[in-house]
Amino acid sequence: MTIDLEKIHIESSLKYRLMFIAGGIMHICFMILFINIRVMPLVYVNVGSILLYLCGVLFCVDKNGHMRYGWIITFYVEIMLHAVLCTLLLGNNVSFHLYALVIIPMGIYVLFFSCAVEKFLITFGAFVVGAALMIAGSFIALDKFAMFPYFPLTYDETEGIKLLNLVFVAVTLVVFSLLFAVEIYALV
Repeated sequence: MTIDLEKIHIESSLKYRLMFIAGGIMHICFMILFINIRVMPLVYVNVGSILLYLCGVLFCVDKNGHMRYGWIITFYVEIMLHAVLCTLLLGNNVSFHLYALVIIPMGIYVLFFSCAVEKFLITFGAFVVGAALMIAGSFIALDKFAMFPYFPLTYDETEGIKLLNLVFVAVTLVVFSLLFAVEIYALV
C-alpha cells in the first residue's frame, strides 16, 4: 500500500482551527491536572487560555484561509506566558520550559505559510529570542529567589506532570514535522 502525497491537501483554515482546538484540549487537561493538585492560580490561568483558544478557533483565519498575523503572535505569547508561569509556580523539574522550544518549529510552520519573507524572518527571530529569554529568565528566577517554586510538588506529582509535558511536546513535534513534510512535498 502506498500513499500518494500529491493528493493529500489539508485546507489551511481547518488546519489552523485544529491547532487552536488542540491547544484548548491541552489546556483542559492542564486545568484538570491543576485542580487535582490544588494549584488554583493555574486553574484560573487555564480557564483564560481555554477561552482564548476558543476565540482563536472562531477568529484566527482570514478570508483567504491564512492565519491572521495577530493570532500567530497571540498563540506564541500565550504559550510562552503559560510556560513561564507554570515554571515559576511549579519549578523547572516539570518541564514546562520545553514549550519554549516546541514553539519554534510551530512558529516556522505557521509563519512559512502565512507571511511574506521579511515578516517571517523578523517574527521568527523574535520567537527564538523570546524562547531563549523565557528559559534563561525562568531558570535564573528559580535559582535566585527563594519564593519560587511557589507550589512545591510531591515526587509523584512532579513525575506525572513531567510525563504529560513530554508526551504533549513529542506529539506536537511529530505532528508539525509530518505536516510540514507533507506540505513541502506537495509544493515540490
